[in-house]
Amino acid sequence: MEEHSKWYEDTAVEIAQHRDRLTHQGSRKYKLGLLLRASGRVDTFASGCPACRLFQREISRVVEDTDNLSLMSQEQRKNYFQVIKVVVKHLKEEHKLIGQRHNIIAWALIGATIGIVISSGWGTTQIGIGAGVGAVIGLAIGIFLYTKSKKEGRLI
Repeated sequence: MEEHSKWYEDTAVEIAQHRDRLTHQGSRKYKLGLLLRASGRVDTFASGCPACRLFQREISRVVEDTDNLSLMSQEQRKNYFQVIKVVVKHLKEEHKLIGQRHNIIAWALIGATIGIVISSGWGTTQIGIGAGVGAVIGLAIGIFLYTKSKKEGRLI
């Protein structure tokens, strides 16, 4: 199990308090799970990454400013989601992490597309069958890659 800093522990407590005040839908709407996971990853990389140290301050500011998520102004809400978006983008590009279920969705779509192309190339009118078979194969590949990424610790 990873050791986290005091900053992360405090942030996790504040996010948990926000979660307690919201419904499950509200928690998903405000991406609290993603914010918590991103905070943990930023904390992990903060010792060697100056950008992650800056993101720690940004995340702290955003979490503190959002005492009552449902009453945030439009500008606060926009800033809140922008911070999450920028942090996740940094983690993906600079630290080569991937989002939850990224491989699964991408490979299912790739498989379905390949299935459609192959089935239409054979001149069959059953394009749906090709898409279905391709999606299942793509899904299997995606699940394999997702599991591999999870074992390697490359998920946000």
